[in-house]
Amino acid sequence: MTGEKEWGSELSFELLLGQHELRRAITGALHDGSMSHAILLTGAPGSGKKSWGRALAQVLLCSKNIAAESCLQCDSCRRFSSGNHPDYYLLQPEGRNIKIEQIRALRSRFYLQGTTKVCMIEKAEMMTAESCSSLLKILEDPPSELYFILLSEQPRLLFSTIVSRCQRYHLHPMDTADLKALLLRENEMNPEKAAFLAR
Repeated sequence: MTGEKEWGSELSFELLLGQHELRRAITGALHDGSMSHAILLTGAPGSGKKSWGRALAQVLLCSKNIAAESCLQCDSCRRFSSGNHPDYYLLQPEGRNIKIEQIRALRSRFYLQGTTKVCMIEKAEMMTAESCSSLLKILEDPPSELYFILLSEQPRLLFSTIVSRCQRYHLHPMDTADLKALLLRENEMNPEKAAFLAR
């Protein structure tokens, strides 16, 4: 749904496991100010694209943004964590596609001056040709302080002109050790069971 707010939770790169190359690349781009206004995160289902995308969105919106991390304390971080940030937009497929009407509904908000805005597009490969063209027009001349984070399992289905305007990062499946650590952190279970489930 256009502009849908997600359930809230605190997210930072520090809390995410694995993806060491991705972590270095993203934090490096944030440190030196080379982060593109369009970021494409690709990877298989379950590789963590949405978690990494949300963590990146929170950093971009954070009013303090210390050492390429969200502070988790400022008003912006608290609103993001509550799932109620006015400058964060989530586009998801309505039915089989992401329709041009969904992008049109948000375009006027993107051009409001004064604050950083982030739009995350989930399953970006499901955009219709018309919605891709509409997005491309924005990417060709983006408003200042507007970021798009595109998530895709099948980036080959995206317009090549959109991919060429994105900073692209690929997520690899989590390894067994990271999966075990995640299971132990998120669930009360003994290490042997966690290792079995991770395998």
